[in-house]
Amino acid sequence: MMINGSHISKFLFLGLSLVVGCSKTQTTDSANGIADSKVNFTVCDPKDYKFECLKDDKTATSDGLLDLFGGVKDAVVEAAAKPVSDARQDEYGEGSRREIEQKYKVIADHSDHDMLQGIMLKLLKQREKATKIDYNIYVVHAQEVNAFTVGGEIYVTDALLQSAESKDELACVIGHEIGHNELGHIAKQLKATELAQGILGDEAGADVANFIGLLTIGFNQRSEAEADLYGIDLALSAGYDACRGIDFWKRMERMEGEANDLDNFMRSHPYSSKRANCYRSHIADFHHYTCKN
Repeated sequence: MMINGSHISKFLFLGLSLVVGCSKTQTTDSANGIADSKVNFTVCDPKDYKFECLKDDKTATSDGLLDLFGGVKDAVVEAAAKPVSDARQDEYGEGSRREIEQKYKVIADHSDHDMLQGIMLKLLKQREKATKIDYNIYVVHAQEVNAFTVGGEIYVTDALLQSAESKDELACVIGHEIGHNELGHIAKQLKATELAQGILGDEAGADVANFIGLLTIGFNQRSEAEADLYGIDLALSAGYDACRGIDFWKRMERMEGEANDLDNFMRSHPYSSKRANCYRSHIADFHHYTCKN
């Protein structure tokens, strides 16, 4: 992610099996929630993801600009930069760990670490066309409700653990971070940095890449939404109730101001209300399930 902000009716079985989108379903509804919905959840092809859920009348102008300029930036980096291997991403994650540990206190013996590790391993088993990236997960002390990843190293703040109300919510969060790696978002950042370093030298290139990153921070919103959708797929496929992720983003929404074009253009992440909307529409459109929350 980063996840920072600035968060079934009576069972009726008709016996008719449908195959639409990426999950197999029956025309059923379960009063006991998604676990009893009789839907065979699978991981969708990210190429098919839809992002209309990010559109909002209050941010229509900035939404269009972010789509346009974000696409141009990605095309330039993809055309000019060298490919980044999974091994290089692992090196990046390991090399960044010392810097992370200087900023955050890693809580090695946190009581929830084994639970997080178990969720992460369960989610990793659901991947299609999996990378060879080596994943690790850590709990760090911070006031922010946040999670982030650097080359397969996933960090979850203890504030997020206190805020989360279920393993289902945590599965969505961890799945999101896995998504950033599996979908090539971390590789894209590395490509941009290494491209600038190749032109300007290591130190100046890194500074320029960081500066450009700040200027184009809003362009990351589509990647954040894409990681959300991928995390939903992993969570559902692993047996977690991804509808609970909507509850998480509803709580996060209470900490945000009203949406507007200027703020939207400068945000690294979509508004929480948009993310909740993307959860709801993706689960309905791709997994044939209507979240009731």
